[in-house]
Amino acid sequence: MERFVSLCIQRLGTHLCRTNIHSQIRHKCLSGKIKSLNGYPARYISISSKQRYSVFEPDGIGDPPEIDEYSELKISLQGFDFVVLESFSRYVHRLLRELEFKNNNFAVPPKCTKVQTYVPNSDKLDQEFNLSTYERSFILEDVPCTKLPLAIEIMQQNLPAGVELSIKWPDVMEEEFRYIPDKEILDLQEQLAEIDQIREDRKKK
Repeated sequence: MERFVSLCIQRLGTHLCRTNIHSQIRHKCLSGKIKSLNGYPARYISISSKQRYSVFEPDGIGDPPEIDEYSELKISLQGFDFVVLESFSRYVHRLLRELEFKNNNFAVPPKCTKVQTYVPNSDKLDQEFNLSTYERSFILEDVPCTKLPLAIEIMQQNLPAGVELSIKWPDVMEEEFRYIPDKEILDLQEQLAEIDQIREDRKKK
């Protein structure tokens, strides 16, 4: 019995001694007092510790995305009924203002079209009409490509009967057509042309 008790005390002492040695090694490794253990570098000793992580954020991650823009577009509304066209043009103007589009709207002089009907199976004139086509135009600048499809869909869904909607690039010829010519200037130009023609005829004689 005494031998068994002494054997248990001996094993218990060995276990306590090993535990004490391991704790001392761990403390010295953490404090950097030893560099190797049994010929192996101290960095190979497995010691649990908390790892620190960092998040990589590239430059400009918080900047707003770049949105492509149309430099300039023209929205044209045409119709034969002036009242309906004018009412819908005001609606389009409010819509573009709500979508924060830079726009400039203006009226275009009406175009007159002469329409004739004939008696069936003959060349005799039956009726004659003069139809005026009215137009309202909007010039848009710096139009974001994300908002343009939404504006087009809303205008198409609310387009009244008899009104035509077209979106295109601005045309120089159409821009000149909106200005009404001055009759006095045209008369003076004709007089100057006649004077130049008279001078040329005299030189020939």
